[in-house]
Amino acid sequence: MRMSLNLCALALLAGCGSKDSPTWYRDIQPVIDANCARCHNGTGIGPGDFRTYEAAAANSLAMSIFVESGQMPPPTADPTCADYKDSELMNLTDAQRALFTEWYEAGTPLGKVDDAPDKIVGSPPFTADEIDFVFELPRDYTPSPDAAGNDYHCFVLDNPSEQDMLITGYEVAPGNLAVVHHAILFADPLQRADALFGNTGASDFSCDDPVMDLEWQYLVGWAPGGPPTRFDNNVALRIEAGQSVVLQMHYYVDPANPPADQVDRTQLRFRVRDETEDFPRVMSVFPIGPLDFTIPANEVYTLHDTLVNDFEEQAGFEVRGQVHTINPHMHGLGVSYKAWIERVDGSPDVCVMQSERWSFNNQPSYQLREPITVEPGDTLHMECTWDNTASNPNQLFDPPQDVHWGGGSGDEMCFFLSAFTYEPAL
Repeated sequence: MRMSLNLCALALLAGCGSKDSPTWYRDIQPVIDANCARCHNGTGIGPGDFRTYEAAAANSLAMSIFVESGQMPPPTADPTCADYKDSELMNLTDAQRALFTEWYEAGTPLGKVDDAPDKIVGSPPFTADEIDFVFELPRDYTPSPDAAGNDYHCFVLDNPSEQDMLITGYEVAPGNLAVVHHAILFADPLQRADALFGNTGASDFSCDDPVMDLEWQYLVGWAPGGPPTRFDNNVALRIEAGQSVVLQMHYYVDPANPPADQVDRTQLRFRVRDETEDFPRVMSVFPIGPLDFTIPANEVYTLHDTLVNDFEEQAGFEVRGQVHTINPHMHGLGVSYKAWIERVDGSPDVCVMQSERWSFNNQPSYQLREPITVEPGDTLHMECTWDNTASNPNQLFDPPQDVHWGGGSGDEMCFFLSAFTYEPAL
């Protein structure tokens, strides 16, 4: 009843609450705009649109419960390990969390519009002026899922560019969030993507997952929660002139509750380096992680893997790398992850990325504020933990069963998709 009165007596709310109570304009709206609207905007992956006073007041109790319990915002990487762009917009302080309960208990006072601070919005959508090039599915596509609900479909996209494109930012616009599980764009240097799957001449076809062991080169990817990306530190990705590109879409249609609308036409929008800008360092993206493991049924299981920087074996000389972006990736059973560098010279280990909590529905690509250098001979350690017990709310099997490495929703992964630049270690 109190909630109904709040809505009906909107005009009186500005005077509600004590003088020191949080208000909408001064305290709550700035946090929602900066930290929540990325997902809760009416078209994002989160339910509801809480950018207006009316919507926020009507949902103030639910927001206070979810925020104070730590369920919202969803888990992200720990910025004290290695800080990343917009970390302050993806995490809340204890004081910010307390605001939501205090605001609800005070009667959701509106406050004065003049008290509102300057608006801060994290990773806003690309403006029309930022979009220089667009890849789009060549047709509307309706998934044809297997018995487990998965459909992996590849689209060979037209690349009419007559010169190399240096990508300084990108935005993936899923055409249908109800069915899109992930999207990955690959370069196909040998121009034979269709032949790899026995579909010579086809512009789209069913394809295996993962395709990371094939001859394609990973460019960009998207999973739920991935915001627009604008590269800092003068780096870029390269798409060569006329180079064939392939967009792999993973669709998941819940067999028990299929959505009524399943049609998709995803877009990838790119910002390209202007000729007046400094020439950037070109990044290469690698999916780093173990490729074969089994998570035993009814266990909380941790896997540790290592990778030594031995690129000199391929290049013929010692190579120093710098990590610029990292996108940790697991599936529904994931609990936590950690990556760190063990220095070959015996100096202290360097934390690269970690989180004690994982959410499949929030998988941003983290752009490090300061790139992390990987010296020749350094060892990258990776660790992932999964909960394969019946108590995991994301458990897909009843009873739980052994889960293996793979790309399906019923499989699991432990990947750190990492963008590197390289230089000779002189």
